[in-house]
Amino acid sequence: MPKRFYRPQLDVVRCCAFLAVFCHHELPRTDVSRLAAAIANGMGFGLSLFFVLSAYLITLLLLKETEETGSIHLGAFYKRRILRIWPLYLLGIGIGVFRSYHHGVLDQDKAWFIAALLFSGNMVSSAGVLMSHLWSISIEEQFYLLFPSSGSRFGRRGMLAFALILIAGANATMVYFAHVHAELDTTVWFSSLVQFEMFAAGILLALADSRLPRWGLAGSMAAAVFALCTWFAVAGLFQLKTQNAVAQTAAGLCFGYLMIAVACCVFIVALQGLPAWRPFTYSGRISYGLYVFHIPAIALLGRHFSSGLLNAGAALTMTYLLAALSYKFFEKPFLEFKRSLELIPTRAV
Repeated sequence: MPKRFYRPQLDVVRCCAFLAVFCHHELPRTDVSRLAAAIANGMGFGLSLFFVLSAYLITLLLLKETEETGSIHLGAFYKRRILRIWPLYLLGIGIGVFRSYHHGVLDQDKAWFIAALLFSGNMVSSAGVLMSHLWSISIEEQFYLLFPSSGSRFGRRGMLAFALILIAGANATMVYFAHVHAELDTTVWFSSLVQFEMFAAGILLALADSRLPRWGLAGSMAAAVFALCTWFAVAGLFQLKTQNAVAQTAAGLCFGYLMIAVACCVFIVALQGLPAWRPFTYSGRISYGLYVFHIPAIALLGRHFSSGLLNAGAALTMTYLLAALSYKFFEKPFLEFKRSLELIPTRAV
């Protein structure tokens, strides 16, 4: 039997990525100080961390599969991805459709739902759609469609070439967006080609995994703080997540996204040198559900409390409750079936 592969610290990374995204959606981003706005906007790069981590883990597993079996079994790979992503994704889309129908706006929202079912939700306007945050799943699926079937066919060199092509494509796209002064928080942020740079960073990180530094506790904590501060600095200096801001220069846009990719890689390396406490690993295990349900929870609770902190706490509690129930009663049967298709065993469900 192939050796089991599981790094609990990567579940902690997932937990941190979700908490960052949650804070981004809960913290005020306008009518606040520049520092508060930079922190709130910078937390949005938790999604970038999800993208980098996804490519990092997928690449590691594909490399191990090649080492253990001599090849990559694409059929099994796509079946595992379908079992992990589609059931909860389709449930989320169903919740969105029900809400739009209930509010009498299904006709104006249906274009986005159709695009989401075709995994192109990032390419259609989603203003006012409850589950529109699932546009990020479209980009993940686009990457999964391309990478294993093309970039990984020629081993490590093919993966390296694929990552470099993605980086070149992302930067060429950003040069164009800077030329036309595209909106940073919408047009640029939703672009598949731009976000593919994060996946490329994850591929490169996985290819260098055996040579990555292993810092001690103090060094890992310092590196993680450095990565977060980089997010906030980039958000403040380059306005990448500032609402209604537009791209000004190609150099600033390309450098800003490069720094985000580097910071995400540093964060992943840093957390692998820290303890993996059970509450955080469990949060990482159910992080997909946390991501899917956090916007419905925020919308359902609204602003019932006078304190923003109480509102956030209530929404986070509801999100965890929904995600835990979903994981136990809805996702687990699919994950058990997915486990039977694993060529490289991971942790038990």
